[in-house]
Order: sequence, then C-alpha cells, then structure tokens
Amino acid sequence: MEPRKIVEGVYWVGVNDYTKKLFESLWPLPSGVSYNSYVVAGSRDIAIVDTVDERYTYEYLGLLREVIEDSSRVKYIVVNHLEPDHHGALEKLLKFFPNASVVVSAVGANIISSLYRVPRDRLTVVRDGDSVDLGGRRLRFIYTPWIHWPETMMTYLEDEGVLFSGDAFGSFGALKSGVFDDEVDIGFYIQEAKRYFANIVSKYSKNVVDAVEKLKKLGLSIRVVAPSHGPVWRRDPQKIIDLYYRWST
Repeated sequence: MEPRKIVEGVYWVGVNDYTKKLFESLWPLPSGVSYNSYVVAGSRDIAIVDTVDERYTYEYLGLLREVIEDSSRVKYIVVNHLEPDHHGALEKLLKFFPNASVVVSAVGANIISSLYRVPRDRLTVVRDGDSVDLGGRRLRFIYTPWIHWPETMMTYLEDEGVLFSGDAFGSFGALKSGVFDDEVDIGFYIQEAKRYFANIVSKYSKNVVDAVEKLKKLGLSIRVVAPSHGPVWRRDPQKIIDLYYRWST
C-alpha cells in the first residue's frame, strides 16, 4: 500500500503481513495483520512513531522515502512498545536517519538496552506528560503501563488530536481496502478487534480501564485514534475506545 495522509503533515506508513500464520506463534491470522507506523512532520523536525516487523524493513523504508524528503530532519523515532513487531526496523532506521534519537519510556529505556546498542546520546527517555516540539506542533507522551508490557506508552499529537495508541485499540486483519474506519468493512474489524483483545489484552483489562480513565482525566480532544494494528479511526474514534472499555469491564 501507499502512504496515506491522516491530517496535514501526518502520514500512515504501515505494511500488511499476509504470510504470518500465527500472531506471536499462538493466535491464527486468517486475514493477516497490519503493522502501522506513522510520520509526523513539524516545521522544523520530523518524528516517526513506531516501526514495523523486521521482515518488512525495506518495503517500509520505501514508504518513508515517499513522505520524507530530507532525512536529516528526522529527529525522533518514538517506540511506544518494545515488542518486535513495533521496533523490528529500528536498527536500520538509526543508520538511515543519523540525526534521530530513540524516544522511549523510562521503563522502556531499561528494556531497549537488552535489544540494541543504542548510544546514550541517541536515546531520549521520556516520563509521563513529557513532550517534544517539532516546530509548530507538539507530541505528548502518556505512560500507560501493562498494555500489555510494563513499558507501554501512548503518543498524542496535541494540535491535531491524534492519539498514537500502540497496542491499545488495535485489531487483527490486514488493511486490504483502505486504512481508515470509513473506508473498510468496520464490522469485520470490530470482530477482529474483539478477537485481538480477547487473546492478547484481556488479561490486562484493569490496565486498559486505567488507561481509558486516564485519557478522560487528561481531557484530551481525541479526533483520531491511530493504533499499531488495524484501521485508523477518524470517523468515530470514540467507538473503539468505548468498545475496549466495555470489553475490559
């Protein structure tokens, strides 16, 4: 698939996996799965939010080249979650974007050192509520632990209300006919989201409830939910949040 613009200066640059038969070697994927990554461009700097499975690195780099003309502007590679399907392309990205630092939560910083030899000057550790300014737009980091690892966080684009939610609000199913909830058979993806939740996230239901209530307490204006798997919710972003909350309770 080609990159898709979410809002001005923000792009979906994900890939579809039709070859993997079992997600995490356990759960069937009869309709595949998407690995969603995003590019956020400010007037000065660019951030990449999450990467993709290592097997799709070169396809992914091709998508990035389509929306990033000047690689020197990429200053941040945000890793919301440290499972391989989120960070698999990171090693190549660090070479391709020499000015970029890896943004992780404080807990994530301890984990990432066991996966990569990231130089200290290329690691940006953020705590709950920290933010970075890309030039005219700001990314805020929200610590939401145990969805479904201890280091997980979400990234919120303040000016446009885009929530990059990681594994929260995600679903199985490759993105065949489109990227957005108003382009696809949303009934199918709701069923795949329920299956995804039941198999992967349900053990951490209390943490999902805590995360949703935290988002409410922060009073965020969420106009788009952009998860790591499944469709991007722009027509009705609250729907998938409400579904996750209902399934969790």
